[in-house]
Amino acid sequence: MGSEWIVNKIKALDKTVMERAGERQQQLTKPLGSLGRLEALAIQLSGMQGCDLPSVEGVHISIFAADHGVAASGVSAFPQEVTVQMVANFSAGGAAISVLAEQLGAHLEVIDVGTVTESADLPGVIKQRAGPGTANLHHEDAMSLAQLEVAMEAGRAAVQRAVESGLQLFIGGDMGIANTTAAAAVSCSLLNMKPVDLAGPGTGLDSAGSPIKHRCWRRHWHAIRGWINRLLRYYAVLAVLRLPLLRVLISTAHSRAYLRWSMAISPQLLL
Repeated sequence: MGSEWIVNKIKALDKTVMERAGERQQQLTKPLGSLGRLEALAIQLSGMQGCDLPSVEGVHISIFAADHGVAASGVSAFPQEVTVQMVANFSAGGAAISVLAEQLGAHLEVIDVGTVTESADLPGVIKQRAGPGTANLHHEDAMSLAQLEVAMEAGRAAVQRAVESGLQLFIGGDMGIANTTAAAAVSCSLLNMKPVDLAGPGTGLDSAGSPIKHRCWRRHWHAIRGWINRLLRYYAVLAVLRLPLLRVLISTAHSRAYLRWSMAISPQLLL
């Protein structure tokens, strides 16, 4: 499948349904606004799902696993072998998200988008690999546009599976050694923020490791920002994404680093 779908606009919230949901809130036997943000969330979900009484009983969780070449620059306390080990742990039900998914009765899947060591054929693991990890963004382009399209399609396919299963809530996440460095590099460029203000040491890295991450970001900040601007033109959909609504989008990638966001949203909005 080609990448034409990327330029499609995200479906808008159903304002009429949201108005009805808000009116219903006023009729419930409770003090006005007593449920706080839960009330606003219920109204937002109504708009997402297009119904007065939204439901989140059906939950689809997709974990995207991939390795980041920038790990070679010393930005993580753990070796890249841990990524593929965690894929096996997800499949075996031993990870925290596995337990949470079981408690929720949620469907959990893992997508190998590009671990350095290819994952074994395991239950609940889908392979849509863009390559054996990325290159080191500290020194070179992490990915090609062709790899980006593979990664983007992996995210789209996950949402499509959720829709076809009739599930109401899609939750996306990622696992990969050095992922916070790649994510922060992209986020700093998008938000025009300094690396030191956006992210800390990550998992297990001591205070001496954080400056290494910051140097990686600073060294290629302008280059990464340039690539993002090119991608915003190449993929017009990125320019219309509403981050406050999406929270974070599916695990995806661009030419210098993986774009890493986590999302909890009605999947129908994305198709």
